Formats: sequence, structure tokens, C-alpha cells
Amino acid sequence: GFCCLDPVLDIHRERRLAQEYNKHSPSPPNENSNHEKATRMKKIDWFPSPHETKCDKCHISRPPRCHHCSVCNRCILQFDHHCVWLNNCVGYNNYRSFFLTVSFLTLGCWYGVFMLYVPFYEPLKKQVKEHGWHFFYENGTGFLDLPSLTTIASDFCSGTIEKDVVIKIVFPLLAAVGLLQTMFLCYHILYITSALTTLEYKILLEIQYQQLLDGNPDEEKPVNPFSRGWFENLKTAIGPLYLVFLPVWVDPRTPANSSEKVHKE
Repeated sequence: GFCCLDPVLDIHRERRLAQEYNKHSPSPPNENSNHEKATRMKKIDWFPSPHETKCDKCHISRPPRCHHCSVCNRCILQFDHHCVWLNNCVGYNNYRSFFLTVSFLTLGCWYGVFMLYVPFYEPLKKQVKEHGWHFFYENGTGFLDLPSLTTIASDFCSGTIEKDVVIKIVFPLLAAVGLLQTMFLCYHILYITSALTTLEYKILLEIQYQQLLDGNPDEEKPVNPFSRGWFENLKTAIGPLYLVFLPVWVDPRTPANSSEKVHKE
């Protein structure tokens, strides 16, 4: 599990969620059901497709926005990506936990950077003031002026490693991880507010790129029948806002109400 949650596989619950998702999926008019690969080869009015598809590998009919994961060898509802760090697929049922995990990890990194900024910056400022700016100092290990790796490892194992050395190692590591995680988090916020998964966003970029190659750069962007507006999309992905910081399991919302939006347009 992740994000303070220990998910338990409940087959009946999974089946119910898939049935509810399929039942409440929007049905835009004048749209024929086609396989997801075939839709990329023609003009697309709706994306993601709100219709059922058939998996060529599992040989089953599946709800809209299902994709086959080659690693898990099964179809995943609202498949986002297969995460090697979690050794699991991220999709409809666990995307909220995944997103909150990334969010809290990012916040934790920047919290550490904020707490260690002064202890890291002041000695570095003093060193530069006394000796000037040099990429390598006396021991040749760089501007942080750290001991050799063998000395660090020996001090760490013996429990005698100095606090300043720990700060000089941890601060850049937290800043680097925090920066990467922030970029990763911003991408997922973009996906959430657009009501798209990582895979669907990639496919949409391919569609738009193909339009450019075909000489139709002004062709209208396909309508997303699952989008309810950025704020509703955000609540759909992470659930009630007052539960964001609580380690409780929240059932994902179905595509209900988005069909009303489609028909009104």
C-alpha cells in the first residue's frame, strides 16, 4: 500500500466500480463505437471515447477508457501508467492514493529544504567569503568541501558522522528530488484538470501532431466527454477536499453528470 493506506483486493467491489463506471459513462450522439487504435487513423470528434471497446489480447468487452497493461497482462480501468516504483498499475481505483503520495512526498522534500536552508547556506557563505568561490577546494571533492566517500561511509557506520556533513549531503538531495517531484506533480495536475490520464494525454498529443502533418493545424480539438470543468475534474480525481489530508479510503467518482454537459453542448 501507499499514502498510509493498505488496499485489500475486493473482487466484488472492483466489479461494482467497473459496472457503475460503464453505466454512467457519457454517450454523445452520432458516434460509432470503434477500437481505440482505429480511432487514431480518422477524424476524432470525441476523446477519450465514451464507448465500450474490445481488448484484442484479453478478448473481452471492457468499459470506456480501459487499456491493456503489457506488464500486468490485464485491462486496467482508466489506465494511467504502470509504476515501476509501486510495482503496480495506476488507474481508476488507486489514482487518488498515487496522486496524494506524490503530493505529500513533494511537500516533504520542500519542507526539508526549508528547514535545512539556513544550516546549509550559512557555512557555505562563510567558506566562500573566506576562501573565495572555487569549484574544488583542498580535498578536491567540490564546493561543498565534503570528506572522501570512504571517510563518510566509515563515520556513518560508526555513528560519528558530523552534522554539517549530513546537511551538506541531504540538502542538495532533497532540493533535487523536490524539483523533479514538483515537475512530475505539475504534469499530473495538468492531466487531472484536463480529465485525462497520462496515456490519454500522450495519445491526444499524437492526434494533434498528426493534424499538423496532415496540414490541418486549425482543426478543432476533440471534445472530452468526461470533462466537467477543471475544479470538478480535480474533485473527481482526489475526492472531497476535506478528506485530502486524512488517511481514509475514498471510492472514485463515476462519470455521472458529464453526460448532461455533453448533451447540453
